[in-house]
Amino acid sequence: METFQRPTNAQWQAIIHNDSSADSHFFYAVQTTKIVCKPSCSSRTPLRKNVFIFENLSEAEKAGFHACKRCQPGGHVVSNAEWVTLSQCYLQINYQKQLTLEDIANEMHVGKTYFEHVFRVETGSSVMQYLNRIRLSHGKQLLRESTMKIKPIALRSGFKSANYFSRAFKKYFEMTPSEYRKSKMKIRDEIV
Repeated sequence: METFQRPTNAQWQAIIHNDSSADSHFFYAVQTTKIVCKPSCSSRTPLRKNVFIFENLSEAEKAGFHACKRCQPGGHVVSNAEWVTLSQCYLQINYQKQLTLEDIANEMHVGKTYFEHVFRVETGSSVMQYLNRIRLSHGKQLLRESTMKIKPIALRSGFKSANYFSRAFKKYFEMTPSEYRKSKMKIRDEIV
């Protein structure tokens, strides 16, 4: 795995104070979102441990980072499709966290209303519906492949409670988690 430069104290100060005079000197990339910004970007300040420094934008892009929609480093705009794909990857990685739409939009460096609109246009689904589908899919896999009880499955899948998980599961799959598990066990028994 490549090692990237971490911010010096001066660079970190430029980032946390949105110092536009530093824009021509470096770019910073956020490991958790794979987004690269100018120091003057008005997005929420990331954790320092997640920040890498690049001398130029092309270096950051070669390393797999994508331009921020808010500050548009380099003056070019990331397509909505590419941006939504990035946000989907973020959700796939972070589905277990208790995320709000605002949290996710902040990670994507954009306002929540605009983010929700673009996501819905590109995917036909709301951000939170997409996140719940990821969580339900993970929960379904755990029901199928483990003997864990419903509550730990719900929590491990990113739901706040077993009750909410069960209601969402029933709504989406038209059966409760227990009914699903029993049906899979019955099929397994018939195969054996």
